[in-house]
Amino acid sequence: LGSRGLGDVYKRQIHTSHPETVFIYTFSGTLLHKYDNLSGDKSLWLPQGNYIVIAGNKSFKIQIQK
Repeated sequence: LGSRGLGDVYKRQIHTSHPETVFIYTFSGTLLHKYDNLSGDKSLWLPQGNYIVIAGNKSFKIQIQK
C-alpha cells in the first residue's frame, strides 16, 4: 500500500491479483467502503485514522497519518 497526502484525506493504493471483494472498516466497526470483484490496482482516498482492510480471506490493519 502506498500513500500521498491531500489536505486531511490521503490516497491509498490497493492491489489484488485476482477478483476479490474488499471491505474497509473503521476500528469502531463501521463499514466505510465495499468493493465487489476488485482486481488489479485501486486508488482510495481515506481520512486520517485507523482501518481494517479485508480482501478475500486476508485482513490488514492500516494507519493513515500525516
